[in-house]
Amino acid sequence: MRSADHSKVVDLPSLIWPSNVTIPSKRFRLFVAVDTENNTVDVVSAFANAALEKGMVYFCSWGPGCERFHGIVDEVILEDDLGDRHFVGADESACMTTWHAKH
Repeated sequence: MRSADHSKVVDLPSLIWPSNVTIPSKRFRLFVAVDTENNTVDVVSAFANAALEKGMVYFCSWGPGCERFHGIVDEVILEDDLGDRHFVGADESACMTTWHAKH
């Protein structure tokens, strides 16, 4: 049995989590193709926090600054793991992260 495809492509003008996007499942995978070299750690962290709060369980970044983006996401996850564990599914799942600098 094959589940329905709930893939969405969202084009954002800046790295701010879109409040108008609904995600049809409790957990989701997120692929981000973006140049984050000029974004502050606070901006990237806020985006990561928003995605994790919505249920992100797999994160993949691609593009200029993708390794840094990945590292910041990992730091946000670690900070939550060491703290109160607020993210959706935090008690029963992990979040896998990866980055790809080459095409």
